[in-house]
Amino acid sequence: IRVRDADSIVITLKNGRQLECRLAQYDSPEWNQIHGREATQAFKTLIKDGIKWRQIGWDDYTRAVIKVRN
Repeated sequence: IRVRDADSIVITLKNGRQLECRLAQYDSPEWNQIHGREATQAFKTLIKDGIKWRQIGWDDYTRAVIKVRN
């Protein structure tokens, strides 16, 4: 899992394909906005041991929209 910012990640699937994802029902500052770096770091800490997720749709930028739990 690679964290882009505190509400966007890239998941490498078992087949090696990378899935760009946006977290559902979660909004945070972008990494370059005020508190964005802190939010991104906190998110990295939360998911460092992995996550369980399921896709619930697609957004306007063709990213998978996912629900996550750790």
